[in-house]
Amino acid sequence: MTVRLPLPAAKKLTIIYNVESGCLGPQGRSHIEPFCQFAQEQMADLHSDFINWQITPRTDNNKPEIQYSLMNKLLQDHQAEKFLSYFNKSVDELETFLLGIIVILIEQYHNEHPETN
Repeated sequence: MTVRLPLPAAKKLTIIYNVESGCLGPQGRSHIEPFCQFAQEQMADLHSDFINWQITPRTDNNKPEIQYSLMNKLLQDHQAEKFLSYFNKSVDELETFLLGIIVILIEQYHNEHPETN
């Protein structure tokens, strides 16, 4: 059995999720920054041995919803796939996981901040 130690922060894959303010409802624009900070804090420990999560407002619609970087360089999906394969994960698997967590966090944020509804 092989034991993998956590990677140093600089060598972890960064998954950048650019959140649309509209997903927070009609008042989303005024809540997107606090939501991103909230989501960032909630996700910090998820797969933290090889992933850094970066949850940011999507201010530029030309940017993709999800991006990958390693050592401050943007990666193509196939490059992220290669990195993730080392951990027996895939881009599709992590994107599905991420989107599911974001839905849960939006609901949780709405419950804690009813003024967003």
